[in-house]
Amino acid sequence: VYHSKLDKLLVCEYDSKIIKVYNPRSGKCELNFDIERYFQEKLIEEEKEKKGRVAKKQKFNIELVKSFTFSVLSMCLSPHNILALCLSSNKICFFTFNAELKAECIYEMQTTILQKRIWYLKEHGIWVTSGRKADNDKFYYLYELDIEFERNGNNKYEVLYNKGHWYRNVFYENPNDPSHPHYNQGHKDEITDVIEID
Repeated sequence: VYHSKLDKLLVCEYDSKIIKVYNPRSGKCELNFDIERYFQEKLIEEEKEKKGRVAKKQKFNIELVKSFTFSVLSMCLSPHNILALCLSSNKICFFTFNAELKAECIYEMQTTILQKRIWYLKEHGIWVTSGRKADNDKFYYLYELDIEFERNGNNKYEVLYNKGHWYRNVFYENPNDPSHPHYNQGHKDEITDVIEID
């Protein structure tokens, strides 16, 4: 994805844990952002604050490696330059990058089922993911995430989220009315792309 504010390309291979940040003109990789390490170090800092003493990094890393066994399945950048990642650990994480390319996770959303892909629909102003209703389900559905972001007075993003279920609705599903034009029982094949038509 292209980050217009930073003028950088963010690249992540499927099933990887590293986002590579490239200069689009030189083609050089300027940063390898290790997502697993980011969350490990974040948890270590939280542990330090809780205990009020210096935590032993090596000890925590061994425990944290077990906790963060995930990889990136897909990513999407919104027009507001918020990077969303679908992780194999049933989480969706939202990141921002500052001018020095320092990343910050502004929100983590736990999903009840694995979401494999994510898109931002600019005209609707919503995040959409694709996944199954259950692990043994044969069909894939589109979900509208129940989350919004807005900037506060400190120019930081705040999350507007009702703390209810992680999604608002399932697109194109109206099981009570099969004659409805948007009625759909889901797709047997994995949904690989979503395009918004103006």
